[in-house]
Amino acid sequence: MNRILRINGEAILNFTELKKVFSPWLVFDVLQDFIYFSKIHCLPLSDIISPSDETEEPYIAEYITKEFWLNILNFNEKTFEGPVKSYFKYLIYNLIGNIEDKEKKEQLEKEIEDLKIYQKIAHICLKGNLRDKDAYIVIILLAICELAEEDALTMHFENTLNSSEGKDKILCLQASDILPLQASSTPYIYAYHDSDILKDGETIETVRIDAKTGTNKYDKVRIQLYSEKSKKIISETILNSGESVYCNVAGGRIIKFLPTISLSDDMCISRTGDGHINILSVDSDSWQLSVKEVSSFCTGTSKEGFILIQNGHINMSFYKGSLDSSWATQLLLLNSKKIVEVKKTENEILFLTNDGKTYSDNPYEKNLIQNTVSLDNLNRGKKPEITGIQNPKEFALSNTQKSLCVKTDEGKNIILFNKNGKDFKISKKGEILDKITVYGGLSSEI
Repeated sequence: MNRILRINGEAILNFTELKKVFSPWLVFDVLQDFIYFSKIHCLPLSDIISPSDETEEPYIAEYITKEFWLNILNFNEKTFEGPVKSYFKYLIYNLIGNIEDKEKKEQLEKEIEDLKIYQKIAHICLKGNLRDKDAYIVIILLAICELAEEDALTMHFENTLNSSEGKDKILCLQASDILPLQASSTPYIYAYHDSDILKDGETIETVRIDAKTGTNKYDKVRIQLYSEKSKKIISETILNSGESVYCNVAGGRIIKFLPTISLSDDMCISRTGDGHINILSVDSDSWQLSVKEVSSFCTGTSKEGFILIQNGHINMSFYKGSLDSSWATQLLLLNSKKIVEVKKTENEILFLTNDGKTYSDNPYEKNLIQNTVSLDNLNRGKKPEITGIQNPKEFALSNTQKSLCVKTDEGKNIILFNKNGKDFKISKKGEILDKITVYGGLSSEI
């Protein structure tokens, strides 16, 4: 039985019909069906190239042909590490061969230039917010456009909400303990909780989002937050299949994704994508803690230890810092409530309950914020720009702001402890953290 290419449920019988509904991401989502479709409908192959110099006549391609693009779609090597342009050259070497003849090499370079390949790659990366680690996806999107005879430079590779159709896709996250999301080339767009306070009748719920493998094993779960206040997407969180992340939700709107890293000036803890906790102290080996359902945590000094929130309750087993004598009574009170977030400041430990109330381990603290949705705004809304580290995904600062941890898309935690010197700079716009510049220096990893 022949495979039928379907876009948005509609059967596509030829390239003329495909052009009417063409979208690179929609085709990417049904890639195997498109490959089968192209093998049939790209024959006979049309390989006419229009030169960049308009005074020259169109010519027949010798190397960058539709057969070449079809071979790219079927190429099995998808784990290349390096810049996208280097990946494209790697494909040429594997699919065409090592061309040493001067005239043939010049012909190949002319075809690449006339087809504006590198300009198209740059456009796809920019508009699709794709990076070197996404080289396979970038080249596949380009191949899709070339086979469909669509100019990639005129294509939209981002997912916007400018149309009423897009706004209809904004989701409200219903309260549940676990939300499984299937990996896809299309992002999930959820409403963002713009307000810093809870509205009447709202409570905060912690939800674990699990990324499940999609039909294309290279797809990821992309979660975008749409702000009704600013009328645009303000942030995006990307999960690989098998990873999980916790978020706090109120009124069906996502308040924040809870941090997966926390550090002081001599200690860092991190939650891995599969839920384990990694701990690293200065001048000490790292170790891993196997605990389940840890949604929030905070770090003290290496002597104090750390605090976990598990299933909405406080776990003080790993905290050895000094506590007020009345803390036992306070802890008993707090464990009768549902805790949705914890934070360690220089002077106290703060806890946020699901009714928006803030509690402290300091019984004499009277100026606590109430009816709030978050203990801080570092992980809310737009993320600051981070330069100096490749593919940054998340960051954490110590209370002194002298130590920094940056988690990368590959899951590595690059830690710059205060003892290593001032290896980064923080820039703000007013009170808002705008940019983090990492200069390098001695770093640790967990």
